[in-house]
Amino acid sequence: HEVHQQGVSVEEEQVLVYRERESPRAVEAEEGAPWKSPDPAWSRPFTPTRVTLFQFSALTYNAHRIHYDYPYATEREGYADLLVHAPLTVLALLNAAAGQGSTPTSFRYRALAPLFVDQTALLEGFDDGTLRAASNEGLTLMEGTVTTA
Repeated sequence: HEVHQQGVSVEEEQVLVYRERESPRAVEAEEGAPWKSPDPAWSRPFTPTRVTLFQFSALTYNAHRIHYDYPYATEREGYADLLVHAPLTVLALLNAAAGQGSTPTSFRYRALAPLFVDQTALLEGFDDGTLRAASNEGLTLMEGTVTTA
């Protein structure tokens, strides 16, 4: 994807990997990876609401029911609640990083576990450029590396 405004402003390359579930169990946030790095240089809470998910779905033309239809997400797909869009978590991480006084120029990330609606994630930044979204239990939901100008 490319966003243009007087030339290319944002260029996005996605590699999506969809995996089959091993069993029809509910997907929980406990699947995230434990963290073994030093304390973050900064951190900020992020709690996406149902309204946030609806607005982000509208802005990105993403009508997938796992983001707004609770019975579908839980009964049909087996999730614990509505799923937060991974790109929304990415934007929250980049916004938090930009608030530290630098301008992100590139970001590579990997989503490791789901973030659910009304669940608070701790957005963290480290001196080496690592960004992380973690659950209240300290498990990594998303991690990545940012390059700044």
